[in-house]
Amino acid sequence: MSKHIPLPESFQGVPFSRRAALHGGITDKRLRARDLRAEFHGIRAHEDVATDVTWRCFAYTKRIRPGNMISHLTAARLYGLPLPLYVRFDDAIHVCSPAEVTPPYGAGVRGHRLANEKWRLRDLVIRDGPTGEMFVLPVASPELVWAQLASILDTADLVAVGDAILAGGLPLATISELTSIAALFSRNRGASQMTAAMPRLRVGARSRTETLTRLMIVDAGLPEPELNMVVHDLQGDEIAMADLVWSRYRTLSEYEGDGHRSPGKFRSDITRFERYADNDWSALRVHADDLFVNPNPYLARLERRLRSRGWTSGGVERRQIAPARR
Repeated sequence: MSKHIPLPESFQGVPFSRRAALHGGITDKRLRARDLRAEFHGIRAHEDVATDVTWRCFAYTKRIRPGNMISHLTAARLYGLPLPLYVRFDDAIHVCSPAEVTPPYGAGVRGHRLANEKWRLRDLVIRDGPTGEMFVLPVASPELVWAQLASILDTADLVAVGDAILAGGLPLATISELTSIAALFSRNRGASQMTAAMPRLRVGARSRTETLTRLMIVDAGLPEPELNMVVHDLQGDEIAMADLVWSRYRTLSEYEGDGHRSPGKFRSDITRFERYADNDWSALRVHADDLFVNPNPYLARLERRLRSRGWTSGGVERRQIAPARR
């Protein structure tokens, strides 16, 4: 088995264009070798180069037209937005062009046109963890991505994505920016979802499951919780930051995903919930089946806990809730 001629150093570990390779002294024969893969038409990368979405986007920038930007689902993945399983993914890179320009086409690319008044571009700096490489990608702004997702997400997940955009000390966008983009897309597909989602967005949620749990609680007719609040013991010392908190009724609920199965996390959860009990906090756990199989037993438990702490519904019965979509 013959060995392949090593690539010049500047072409190792990164995607490159065929034109640049030929100019750099790499022969056509070498470009057809089996250790190189065709990322897009005219773009090659060594088999050792990563194939995740960030590197595929970086590869595409070697041929992206000036004035175009990465958008839609691809941009959502670059921002790390929480996308549900019912959204179908492929390896295509979504790219937007101005309305007057023919959008890109070809293998591995899905082109879109976007009206100029809706154009929102952000230069996204990405650092690849394993390699330490840093590169800049022209990406649709987070608020524009939110509007572009409105036609494929249900209202609850559009709220979850909006919450993720608003979360953290440095949010990806502001509520004002989301409101503005929703107005611009008022006649597009997904406008009704944005209209329904806007008043339900909240700052402070840290995961899709937290948002879905909050929405189910409110839809059932129970009081809306505070998000990620620090709770204290009877002496005023901090116990922990809890996911969903009803301070007035000294009740809280925490979502436990698979990350809570590790031995260390399991033990710390036990200790924390014992401290809640010792300090007059009524604490409930919620898990995936409570969201995606049947939320009503959990909601009934929560209702009983809140009523035991003084909450009254004013005579309105708790509504039955359908499970969320995975």
